[in-house]
Amino acid sequence: MNGFCCAIGPDVSIIEKEKFAKSINLEGNMNSESSFEQNYCYSTSFLASSPLKGERVYQNDSMTFLFAGDLIDHTHIPWTQIVSNFEKSNYQWFSELEGHFAIAIINKKTDEVSLISDRRSQLSLNYGYVDKTFIFSTNIATFSTLPIVPKFNEEWLYEYVFFNFPIHTTTFFHGVKRLSFASVLTVDIASQKISKINYTNNFKPAKKLLNGEKAYQEGLKQFKNQIPKYFDQTNSNYIAFTGGFDSRTILSLAPEKTPLTSYTYGIEGSSDLKVTERLAKRLKIKNKKVFFGEELEKEMPKLIYDAVRLSGGMGTVLRSTLPYVYKSLYDETDEKDTGVIISGIGGDFFRGDDLSPFATTSSSIMSYGICQYYHKGIMTPQKDKLPLVFKKDYSLFENHIEKTLEKIKSLYGEHNDPAAYMLYDVYEVSPKYFGGEMAIANNYFTFRAPYLNKNLLNFGFNSKISNLGLSPYKGEKKYLDYKRYVFQSKVMSSVKKIRRTYIRGLPIFMFAMNNFKLFKITRFFVRGIAYLKGYKVGTARLENWDHWFKNVLNKEFDNILDHKCLLSEYIEMSSIEKIKKSNDLLLINQLVTTEILLNLIKNKWNIKD
Repeated sequence: MNGFCCAIGPDVSIIEKEKFAKSINLEGNMNSESSFEQNYCYSTSFLASSPLKGERVYQNDSMTFLFAGDLIDHTHIPWTQIVSNFEKSNYQWFSELEGHFAIAIINKKTDEVSLISDRRSQLSLNYGYVDKTFIFSTNIATFSTLPIVPKFNEEWLYEYVFFNFPIHTTTFFHGVKRLSFASVLTVDIASQKISKINYTNNFKPAKKLLNGEKAYQEGLKQFKNQIPKYFDQTNSNYIAFTGGFDSRTILSLAPEKTPLTSYTYGIEGSSDLKVTERLAKRLKIKNKKVFFGEELEKEMPKLIYDAVRLSGGMGTVLRSTLPYVYKSLYDETDEKDTGVIISGIGGDFFRGDDLSPFATTSSSIMSYGICQYYHKGIMTPQKDKLPLVFKKDYSLFENHIEKTLEKIKSLYGEHNDPAAYMLYDVYEVSPKYFGGEMAIANNYFTFRAPYLNKNLLNFGFNSKISNLGLSPYKGEKKYLDYKRYVFQSKVMSSVKKIRRTYIRGLPIFMFAMNNFKLFKITRFFVRGIAYLKGYKVGTARLENWDHWFKNVLNKEFDNILDHKCLLSEYIEMSSIEKIKKSNDLLLINQLVTTEILLNLIKNKWNIKD
């Protein structure tokens, strides 16, 4: 995992050096550099194939700088500019960097440490005092390797079961925080005094949003300028390729002559595998298929642990197909050419569909509780919707969630404002839920998500053809289900070889015409002809968690959640047993994921002693 960790205190010699360094290099695939002294130690890690070149440690007479992450707008780490702007306190400069990063500066003369997060805190940077030692790391697993491990934070559990991930600065260790977005944190080691400033403001909507053809043209310009920057011209580029809009939009804007391989995963016979196979042949690009069959099911009892372990505790059991996918791709690749993974994370900013604030059912991303907040403004957890019985007074959970929702409101705005939901998506969903996927992938590849580009996000916050206009609260609601596909279709249609390819059973240009009445009329005939020609949608599901939970993982789950489970210290065992017997996959996932996490902490981030 690309990252760094550091400990500064009166005596750091008691730290187990090997485990400390391994916490940011979990699969052992990284180049690493370490320095261990009596009161100061650090380790760094990065992939040799990283498109961002340069040493991850920079030193001058008075300071040591550590860098982790990936920058799209540089080929080498811009140390001269980083040092110069930091020394001048020109922190606004860091908002200009495109990508995800974490920077640490240790001032050996003043005994101060400064930590800098990227604009969305996409790359986590966790910090806290353990006894008298100040620890910081891009992987919170580092804290589990210490001689004194911080206590488990029950408020993390409250937020996890309500929101599906921790909110803002919360971590699963008491006294350890995640550095918030666009922040410079300064710590005086001797006095333990901590101060923080934000180097730029939140994204915010323009007073007058772009609309109509002007918005489409500006969006097309931004996408054509920004997305090609994410491709590596030297190493391989692996594009997550599905039957949907996001990955195909990215694929359509790949620069000519770029080393490119698409990959698709799922159960054999699923629609994504069928559609992408046909399209890859038509576009004359390589397409790797990763099937979720018997081999996956055989490995799944181990993969559920890897999903949590390799993600630094951000991933869940329901993401355990990801280690299988990325490891499968990695094993087929020359180690020096593992290259870049490019994914469609964040494309929903321009469609407003699966993550939209008018959803009212739970998913592994958007919980029932947060949907109720954005849909109806409900601030109090509904006890009948969460059949967990905490060992402590339920009011502690209830009060903490109410305070957290107030925090969300203070950070992002009122619940019925589309901009507030979009900010929640940008600053909470992406760094936390999708951060787990990025962390898993980054053990093998450099993971890039073009939709998180600051210029594209700025365009989203300045346009009605983003979630701001595709919301039931504002904008034109007429033909909403059609309009959310128009923009990305226009982007794809601007590329000749993509224009006449099919999506959702229809030529892309039919969506791009932005004429719903004509679309509705022609859709009937196009689909009728396709039916007569024998075209069929795949019948298999992409993933089959019902089957995997009930038939493949049931014995492992029984072992994990037995009467000796660590989770029983926080949740009544009778409640755990009841949920195990239910069909509530999301709650089962949360219980099992938390128990795996508690055991990783206990075993110094090893699956078992």
